[in-house]
Amino acid sequence: MNRGPVPSVIPSSPETRRTLHASYMGYAAQAIANNFAPLLFITFESTLGIDLNELATLISVLFGTQLIMDLIASRYAERIGYRICILFATAMCAVGLGGLGLVPVFFAANAMPALTVATVVYAVGGGLIEVLVSPIVQGTPTPHPDRAMSALHTSYSFAQVAVVVVTTAFFALFGRTAWPLLAGLWALVPLASAVMFLRAPLPVHVAEDMPQDGGTAVVPFHRRKAFYVFVIVIMGGGACEMALGQWASSFAETSLGLGKSLGDLVGPASFALMMGVSRLFYTRYGHRIDLRRFLLVSTALCCVSFLLIGLLSTPIAVLLAFSIGGWSVGIISPGVFALAADDMPHGGMQMFGLFSAFNDMGNAMGPAVVGFAAQALGDSLHHGFLVATAFPAMIFVAFLAQSVVRRRPRTAGSPTRKAWYRQIYPD
Repeated sequence: MNRGPVPSVIPSSPETRRTLHASYMGYAAQAIANNFAPLLFITFESTLGIDLNELATLISVLFGTQLIMDLIASRYAERIGYRICILFATAMCAVGLGGLGLVPVFFAANAMPALTVATVVYAVGGGLIEVLVSPIVQGTPTPHPDRAMSALHTSYSFAQVAVVVVTTAFFALFGRTAWPLLAGLWALVPLASAVMFLRAPLPVHVAEDMPQDGGTAVVPFHRRKAFYVFVIVIMGGGACEMALGQWASSFAETSLGLGKSLGDLVGPASFALMMGVSRLFYTRYGHRIDLRRFLLVSTALCCVSFLLIGLLSTPIAVLLAFSIGGWSVGIISPGVFALAADDMPHGGMQMFGLFSAFNDMGNAMGPAVVGFAAQALGDSLHHGFLVATAFPAMIFVAFLAQSVVRRRPRTAGSPTRKAWYRQIYPD
């Protein structure tokens, strides 16, 4: 399969690693921005007088801002340039996290507006990072681009685990009242990423309208059937990931009667750990595995995990199902990004920005469907997850349908079999 011209931006292995490591650090910064504040919600309630409705508003502001930035970046980021955008993104993430720690010191009397501003600032950075790092990694010449993309998403998962573990340990040592100091320390991660990106060589995007292969124009990605399959999968994957991640702690606390700290470790941390292990596994052994088949099996396993959570009542079995879910959803997002980069190599920032936007839509839908269904069906999270099984089932059907189309033999009467169709579904 023709992948187009190789970007001439990384002349040596050390420079390649510098770019990849800066991207991994940036994605870890987004994990901190998304997962640190929720660990402080109880503290916000007790010390700043923030009620549950205001906490829900902060969550909506976070994902809403990221969604807006996904759409803006997909349209304008390439015109501005990768380096300026990624430096702005990491700087905003650092300022927002640092500003979060200043709220109880300088703005305790107006905590909610101050928390909202801080959330918007680091959400702007996190949303831009989400859109930027994938095409940067895609455009960095590596022997196995799909494994590099998986390693990128692995950094998010392990950073998510680190946020929970380090924050829990920090509170055990210094108390919850010291959280502003920890916010300042977490702000050093996006700052370090910004410093790394200052000198890291970045890829040059090949525009879709540039002539390729002797003058043949590349068909825009949004006119390809595979793009819409990937949209379904990325949205469903985001819904599955956030549904499992957001409700894991509640299951651990209500089903096992654990305290908040231990519940966070047993629930969300174990889920994120297994998600990271899955991505690390593919990063290490992906060259031996057919990615499409691996994704098909993973989505089937994800369906099983949702059904087990919905049908089982034994606490240990339910937590094991959450871990299985973490393993199964771990490869969905990096897998889709890798397949899309391979099938539509000229999609660039706009394609990845749209994928990120649909992923954020799924992030918002998943936990909401579980919560609303649970409330409507007798306040049972088990019932909520039974309803939410529709998400992994939707992904499985989409991949299965694509697999069937790819295996369909050519017929003499087939209409021209366009070049882009042959590229997406090679025989």
